[in-house]
Amino acid sequence: MPYFFSPIGNDQQVDNNGKPLVGGKILTYEAGTSTPATTYTSNTGFTPHSNPIVLNALGLPASPIWLEGGKSYKFVITDSANVVQRTVDNVVGVNDRQETLTQWVPSGMTPTYITANSFSVPGDQTAILQPNRRLEWTLNSGTFYGYIFSSVFGSGVTTVTVVPDSTGLDVTFSSFRYGFISATNTSIPQQFIIAAGDKFPSKSALNIGDSVSTDGTVGVWVRPFTAVNRGSNTQLVRADNNTRIRFTGAFTQTIAAGSTLGPGWTVQVTGYDSGLVVLDADGAETFLTRVGAKTTINVYPGETFRIVWNGAAFEVLGRAQTVTLQERILAAVSNIQLKDGWLDPEFKAIRFEWTDLVTSVANAGIGIKVFKGGGVINTSTYAQGLQQINTGGTTAAGGGTGLAQINPVASATHGRSQGVVVFPFPTSANPNFGGTIDVTPGRLVTSPMRILGGFFEGTAGAVEGIDINDPASLATYSGVMRTVGERF
Repeated sequence: MPYFFSPIGNDQQVDNNGKPLVGGKILTYEAGTSTPATTYTSNTGFTPHSNPIVLNALGLPASPIWLEGGKSYKFVITDSANVVQRTVDNVVGVNDRQETLTQWVPSGMTPTYITANSFSVPGDQTAILQPNRRLEWTLNSGTFYGYIFSSVFGSGVTTVTVVPDSTGLDVTFSSFRYGFISATNTSIPQQFIIAAGDKFPSKSALNIGDSVSTDGTVGVWVRPFTAVNRGSNTQLVRADNNTRIRFTGAFTQTIAAGSTLGPGWTVQVTGYDSGLVVLDADGAETFLTRVGAKTTINVYPGETFRIVWNGAAFEVLGRAQTVTLQERILAAVSNIQLKDGWLDPEFKAIRFEWTDLVTSVANAGIGIKVFKGGGVINTSTYAQGLQQINTGGTTAAGGGTGLAQINPVASATHGRSQGVVVFPFPTSANPNFGGTIDVTPGRLVTSPMRILGGFFEGTAGAVEGIDINDPASLATYSGVMRTVGERF
């Protein structure tokens, strides 16, 4: 704390007759108040004066009077009988400039409102209004803050796009100030900025997902991960950077153009139990997947992964090779359709899994119809050569053991027979029943351990789903049938 020489009290104090004010007193207060304020005997501030300061035989204080920097005082000078001789208020030390410092520089420019996120000013102001520089602006409703996203000069004006911290511009936008520190040749020692309210990860209080970084191109400062629940589409934009999106509905989620997001923009997405969410890139922009570039990808319930805009496409990171598509309890259900994921070109197969056993039903087979061409394939037309296996593991003539199989003997009418596949329920004797339908068009394998789809009446085509018929035994089965997608 600096201390400054007092302009009052350090010279000889005299009475109304010009005689030294022997035994007089100097009382010091905070400016404009009756609250005592301390003065000091030197510029070190180590030793305070008594208050009041008693004057000697020459009308002088025993030691010089020094004032605290940045502070205003009130001096009251009395004689030895405490009769006030004079009062001087708002006293500051010599060369104490008493200026209030601020980080905001008045622009002196006359802004023209364009939108809630943009304005223009006359002339080429791009050297001052640089991308990522902080702004403070005034509206009728108050003072608000944000940063510059872009600044472009053309046709005699500079057009500025801003990203507000909270409230954007409106028609009452009248003036603005820019941050004292610029983004170019900045004096900030570290290459990151922590905004007010952000949590900085520490050894003692580190939260999963906390991070602080920059995309390195446009200077967009990334805040620690925040989680947002989303039950319907609101386009993902630049402000969603480094957000964890938890989908609580089934819908198509759109994403803004990559040119507005900036390289390094990233979100983490999680699907809940409410259904399929389709991520839709802007226009011809694509997601990079194992089966090539795709304009849309699916988020299935229960899976979590991250997408990152690399400047040309969205990279898909941390995506599982297998994912549960649907899970249904079969007890007392007359009909179940399982269709999610069947037409997703990222899957090479759909696997069935059972979670319970049947012990009291002699013949507990479950019929599965295959979808193709937008509907369920007719049983009487396409069930040729299929065998139902009972719980004992035996089959009708021509069949195999274990899982149901497609009879490789060609039908006289249809060539290859496929359309209805019959699985038995698992039992204590055969607890691991299940199967896989290959969803790759044009595939047919007659192994008893894999039931593969795609051939119907000799015409190649993708399987679109299954429809589970209800045998009488479903009412006694309390297990779950789960379909799992296997990605390439």
